[in-house]
Amino acid sequence: MNRLIAGIAALVGCLLGFAEAARADDNDAPAGSPANSFKLSSCQPGTWSIDGIVRQDFNDGGISPFTCPTDPSPVNPEAGRHLVEAVGARASVTFDQLAHTTAVAIDGLGAMVIRYYGADLGLALGPYVQGNGTDQFASANSGSQTTETVTAGGFAQLVFTNDFGIHGEDYFRIRAGEVNGGIGSSAVIGSTTVIGEWLPVFDVGNHRIGIEDYSPDGDNTSIRYSFAPELMVQYDQLDYGPNKYLLFSTNNQAFRIGPQVVLKLWNDKDKVPVDIVDPIRWILQQTSVSITYHASWDTYSGRAYSWVQPALTVNLNPDDHFAISASYGYGNSETTANKTSQIKLGLAAKY
Repeated sequence: MNRLIAGIAALVGCLLGFAEAARADDNDAPAGSPANSFKLSSCQPGTWSIDGIVRQDFNDGGISPFTCPTDPSPVNPEAGRHLVEAVGARASVTFDQLAHTTAVAIDGLGAMVIRYYGADLGLALGPYVQGNGTDQFASANSGSQTTETVTAGGFAQLVFTNDFGIHGEDYFRIRAGEVNGGIGSSAVIGSTTVIGEWLPVFDVGNHRIGIEDYSPDGDNTSIRYSFAPELMVQYDQLDYGPNKYLLFSTNNQAFRIGPQVVLKLWNDKDKVPVDIVDPIRWILQQTSVSITYHASWDTYSGRAYSWVQPALTVNLNPDDHFAISASYGYGNSETTANKTSQIKLGLAAKY
């Protein structure tokens, strides 16, 4: 764990050094050059905050350095806007189509986010715990398909602007943790994971493509979107326990690299037409859809992996803290690479 903490500190230092170099380049720009600005400029520059969040995973929003704290204020009017489309941590009834079992599962992410709001860069970092716990109603016919994991570690995310044409901002995130898991009744399996992500933001016409960016408020339609492409690298090492994960079937290490895209769709509550029948209008205001697709290739084993998860969320209260969520996850588990095909329906909480 000490090595993990030291590694995270070194990576944060590298990110800050890179950001300072980028900012110095911006300061050398000719007079009259357009000033950089972030989408969420309502976070007052030169300040910092501490915010606790609960989400489904790192793809579920809320981690960004320029996500303002959840308590609205005159300088943070965007507070809470990212809860609308988030799935949240869930307690769900789960049907495993491969193991042919039904279970109750709890899965989600909890993190303490320390943010610094700069004039042209932002930083977020903190500890996190992410896990999936499953209580089987019956013995699994195929124990190799029943996986439980808990990951505890830390993350750091940096964002700064650039002036490369339509390429507007760069988000870099590094996260590392110790993973404890098990399959069926097998002994505990321990591993170390380190994940690096590059999430660029592009300006395309009147729209933006990238992490936590939205269609402009001037649109006539109420439909809003977030489309976030990224490049992800993942290093995993088996530390102890039986070699039961597909990820470690041929080696005790794995190094995966590949693209990921996350699409989210929802409605701006204030722009849903008032002449729609109330029950339908409420559903349109409270419903969001998200689709995650991740493909990767392991340089050690030569195996290709993929993961796709569509999710439908219906928020139950005006502040969007609680919801009913349904999802289908298919492909290789992001943590173990084991084959997965699960349908989940349950209650979600998000903060």
